[in-house]
Amino acid sequence: MRQRLAVLLTLGAFLCVLCGFAQGQGGSTGESVSHAQVGDDRDEEPAGESRDGRRNPGATQIKAAFLSKFGDFVEWPPAAFAGAGEPFVIGVLGAAALVAELERVAAGRTVQGRPITVRRLEKEDKLEGLHVLFIGEDQRERLPKVLGEAAGRALLTVTEVPEPLAAGSMINFVSEAGRVRFDIALPPAERSRLRISARLLAVARKVVKS
Repeated sequence: MRQRLAVLLTLGAFLCVLCGFAQGQGGSTGESVSHAQVGDDRDEEPAGESRDGRRNPGATQIKAAFLSKFGDFVEWPPAAFAGAGEPFVIGVLGAAALVAELERVAAGRTVQGRPITVRRLEKEDKLEGLHVLFIGEDQRERLPKVLGEAAGRALLTVTEVPEPLAAGSMINFVSEAGRVRFDIALPPAERSRLRISARLLAVARKVVKS
């Protein structure tokens, strides 16, 4: 319970940062913010006791929390959802520990009023019906093929490997000074008709515009 509370506190801090930037910059969808240097202040090590004795979440928990919230700051085209009651589907390829944590974090939550469904993907599974696709580091060899299949779809792609943005990923988790950060590439998102909020751009480590 303490460990899950720590994750929620980390996520709350992330949302407070987003709100602060929105108030200061207008927060309109599509507004460009480049090289923002705001990140999470938790260690990337596995969950454990900090120097002052508090329980800190690990990188896997932080990434799962981010994945459960990214959808609140992205606009999908109407055709991406078949109907008003359709769930918001996050697909995960690889990353067994993360998908298990994401299922816990997302339980009972909604994105833009839609209940979150987490789908564990196998190698040959199709991408139809997904709104977010996370590709784990253990799928690095398959990354170009999967991103190629995702290209042009109304599908937010998220990765965690070095320099994947050039291959077509939209959001990539990185480690910087022991912190979980993320970079954002706008061109593949725009080609997929996705609009990323300025609030999310503002807290990215780096924003690639072209």
